[in-house]
Amino acid sequence: MAEVVGLVTGIASLVTMAMRITELSYSYVADIRSAHSTQKQYLREISALTEVLLRSEEASQNLEKETLGFSRPTDLFKSIVSECAQRLDKLFSELRKPSPSMIWPIQETVLKKHVEDLRRFRSIFADFLSAQSLAVVTATHQNITRLANHQDQADLLQWLGNPKDTSRSVPNPLPGTGACLVDSALYKQWTARSNLPLLWCYGPPGVGKSMLAAVAIQHLRARADSIPVLHYFFDFGNRKEHTKEAVWKDLLRQVIAKGSPSTVQKLVNFRKKLGIRRPVSSKDFSDALKIACAGQQFFLVLDGSDEMENPRELKTILVPFNNASVLVTSRDTPEIHSTLNKATAMEVQADASDMRVYVTSRFEECELDDLIERHPELEKEILEKSQGIFLLVRLLVDQLVDLSTVKEMRKALQVFPTHLDQAFESSLQRINSQSKSRSVLAHRVMGWIVSVERKLQISELAHGLATEEGVDVIDEENLVSSKTILKVCGGLVVLQGSAVSMVHTTVHTWLRSRYDGLYHEDLAESCLRYLTMRSFSSGVVQTLDEMDTRLRVFPFFSYAAQHWRSHLAKTEDANAFQSIDRLLDDSALRSAAFQGAHYKSSVKCPVIRGAAFETMPQGQSALHLASYWNLPVKVERLILDGEEKDATDTQMWTPLHWACFAYSQEAVEALVSLRVDTNVKDSVGWTPLFWAALNGDTRMVRFLLQHGAIHIERDIHGWTPLRWAVASLQIDVVKTLLEYHSNMPSNSSITLSTIKHLSFEETRVYIASYYQNIKRDLIDELESTLTGSDEYADEYHDLHAIFQEKTFDVKALLRSGRFDPPVSDAWRTWQKIHRLFWAKLYRYINTEFDTDRETAKSWKSRMLQSAIRNGKLPAVRLLLEAGAEVNPKAGQQEARQTPAATFKKDVHFAEMLTTYESHMEARTHAKNTPLKQEIATRFEDGTR
Repeated sequence: MAEVVGLVTGIASLVTMAMRITELSYSYVADIRSAHSTQKQYLREISALTEVLLRSEEASQNLEKETLGFSRPTDLFKSIVSECAQRLDKLFSELRKPSPSMIWPIQETVLKKHVEDLRRFRSIFADFLSAQSLAVVTATHQNITRLANHQDQADLLQWLGNPKDTSRSVPNPLPGTGACLVDSALYKQWTARSNLPLLWCYGPPGVGKSMLAAVAIQHLRARADSIPVLHYFFDFGNRKEHTKEAVWKDLLRQVIAKGSPSTVQKLVNFRKKLGIRRPVSSKDFSDALKIACAGQQFFLVLDGSDEMENPRELKTILVPFNNASVLVTSRDTPEIHSTLNKATAMEVQADASDMRVYVTSRFEECELDDLIERHPELEKEILEKSQGIFLLVRLLVDQLVDLSTVKEMRKALQVFPTHLDQAFESSLQRINSQSKSRSVLAHRVMGWIVSVERKLQISELAHGLATEEGVDVIDEENLVSSKTILKVCGGLVVLQGSAVSMVHTTVHTWLRSRYDGLYHEDLAESCLRYLTMRSFSSGVVQTLDEMDTRLRVFPFFSYAAQHWRSHLAKTEDANAFQSIDRLLDDSALRSAAFQGAHYKSSVKCPVIRGAAFETMPQGQSALHLASYWNLPVKVERLILDGEEKDATDTQMWTPLHWACFAYSQEAVEALVSLRVDTNVKDSVGWTPLFWAALNGDTRMVRFLLQHGAIHIERDIHGWTPLRWAVASLQIDVVKTLLEYHSNMPSNSSITLSTIKHLSFEETRVYIASYYQNIKRDLIDELESTLTGSDEYADEYHDLHAIFQEKTFDVKALLRSGRFDPPVSDAWRTWQKIHRLFWAKLYRYINTEFDTDRETAKSWKSRMLQSAIRNGKLPAVRLLLEAGAEVNPKAGQQEARQTPAATFKKDVHFAEMLTTYESHMEARTHAKNTPLKQEIATRFEDGTR
């Protein structure tokens, strides 16, 4: 930068000198026309040089402002500036010296020489100008390219949705550690990419595998070839969230951030091909990673894959990385061994020199390094005691640094165990030796960590622990700091970002077995105390902003509302009923808790989150929520106390509806024993049996059928529970319904709700849903048996036999076009998506019927067409965000979305589909394009 400033100053001085020479020259010749030829050449050259120097000065100043370098060697250009200054100085001197000629002081031969010098310097600075202009243009182009690449990265990250950090943070290895890995022959072969694409480093628990993975990441990033390094660290405490989609999404974010501009551009093109506004799906994650790895080299480090809930899924996770160099560190479990059977295996053990560095570092950290210097044998004894287990070293050092003298340390070393289980016991004894307050807090913290349904953030944990019996507020003075939490737990608890977890998977597993559900009662009571705080006595909030504020101010609220019942189910806590009574008997408190349990803060689109929020059912009585939360004793007590047993809420759901919706078997049995109506219909014509069928709850379906539930009732779309079961691939429920129907006596008095029993609005919707004229399908055949005729009896039994066969093709039923699920409001649609796609369909996709993996997406797409047909605009938006196909592949009959939208007069349906890049050439069953259909229906706005 200093060189640039010096050159700018040099050129500025040349400009000043040239302007003075020009002024002096024209003082001799007032008009160039009166000059002779050599003088004319001179005057033209000095003027031209002055102009070039002025432009050069401006260009150099711009380079200085933009902090750009000169495009030619600086030293060379400095000499040119110096030479030019000398020549101009000489010319100026000659012009000023006394001369016998009053007209021109310089002789013609000398003047010609000056003209040559001026022309030469003008040419040099003109070249400089061109070169610097090119440099500016190049730099500007690079800046624009860089900015465009940054914008592409931002767009791709936005496309992936809000980040959810499921990976554990990368440990920070101490300098000088990990040589045992990076110096090994197999690791060197792997880094050289010499026909060794997959390296598996395995070892027993506690030997420091995660730290070696972190060392590998540091080493790879320091290499000269600058190949990007991707990483993912699994965490046992967060195992339920380690799905292949979560791992791929995390790694894809790293690819976008670290990939080359060409890789980013390929991903941009891939995204455009999919449809810019179409939400990303699981297959899209995989395909995008394949595209990135096919065009650029990547290293991938995966640690702790044995801590996944389903370790065999690792094989699927690695599929997109066939062209990457992959390092996996884990225990040698049968699942991982079979998954990585083609990998190059390398056993790793704790290295003595690494452990020595750790011991020294910890003693220095605690200002005890002088003690190690005076007594080096202590370090040796620590290493011998650890027996090559890094975790033992950590636990032992945590204990030693709390002692005061070398003698105390020697005593502790003598009694410290040599096995992990015994070491954990020793750590617990040390925790128990604290004051009662601190030891109770430590056990409570650890008991919660190993018992919660999901990993807690430190703010959630602090608020949950702060609840007090008989106190309905959170006292700020009762909140425990994170430092205190970590201190009292004696090194067994750590912070990973803002989440709390055990120091190691082995510790988590050991403590969970030791506590054996002991803290579920504490968790349930804390959740209930939190939900019944005075702050929630105002009831439900009315806007999304208010809801987000509530979750921010009361961080434990969401967890408490969603999971208190699961903790209560794992304990026999009679004392909790007082808090349950307080929650259920207060309409404001129970409504707020219900809203918190159903609020979908994970949905990134505020429009969809708002639609689901606004259509969330309200007006539930205490009996509704006692049934929903599966509290049979409370259900019985409420009904005996006079509560209306078939009361309805805003969507006309009875307590039995809510019990079936929430899989609350005991509450269902209690309600039925008290003779509730099992066939009450809600706002869309669903009886409780519909939810039991949709959930795939065979036990509940059987129970309802045994107690009078009518299996042939239709909803307002003309669908029966059986049809919903087929559409959602609930094969066991389909079989149960068929068996029940086949065993019905011929003189059964069951009657079916017909169109004459429907209201005018229900009739209109019912008729509108059957605008297609399609031949009878399986459901029609089954319902025909209810006419009392025996002509279909044999056929029915044949159908039942077909369902029992393993060769039964359920996809053939789906392709019939008669199983496009009708759609209602956004909240109800979200419940169906959540249950079918993530809870139940996976089992059928991967087992008996070998249904292809796109079934869930196909189901969403069929729901999308139904949402369009039924005029449910918020549900259309929700399904599009959830990944419903706007443009089905050739041959798919079930999802002609754009033609379906043309039947709606409301232009918003067509606008939304075109926003998601729906094809305009798709055709209806009558072979009409969307434009032709709009013209035929005379919908002018849609035509435009």
